[in-house]
Amino acid sequence: MLRWEDQFFSNFDAILWERPSQFTYEAFEDSVILETDYHEFMKVIDSDPKFAAAKTYFFNSMLAEALERIEGFVLLSPEERYLHLLTQKPGLAQRVSSKHLATLLGITPVSLSRIKKELPPGFHQRTVKDVLFDGSLFHFSNLLSFVNFLGLICK
Repeated sequence: MLRWEDQFFSNFDAILWERPSQFTYEAFEDSVILETDYHEFMKVIDSDPKFAAAKTYFFNSMLAEALERIEGFVLLSPEERYLHLLTQKPGLAQRVSSKHLATLLGITPVSLSRIKKELPPGFHQRTVKDVLFDGSLFHFSNLLSFVNFLGLICK
């Protein structure tokens, strides 16, 4: 799992089933990380009904993210997963090693290298705006990707 600015991260199993995480986390860049005890945090959330919507949103977001990841592996080719990732976070390919990107995409670093070589020169430096207005370089093979892409752009 890769995270970037202003994103929450945790092991979902640890939250849902209240057990220690089986994973460790590593920052690849200088980071400011806020940490809280889960039980203390939930006490605060549960103490005020105004926070109920935030709690629901948080759990729904976790579920949606997990489902999107599964759907991506089932419905998208490795090339489409890579392009989708670049639209979610333009410039990510310059910030993270190919090894870590490949792991996130569920492919080998060699496969990722092949995918990168097949893209037009300079594609990795393109912005989301560039991608939106140049349909010749980017297309979606299924409606799910298109809807997800629009949702990300409209946020």
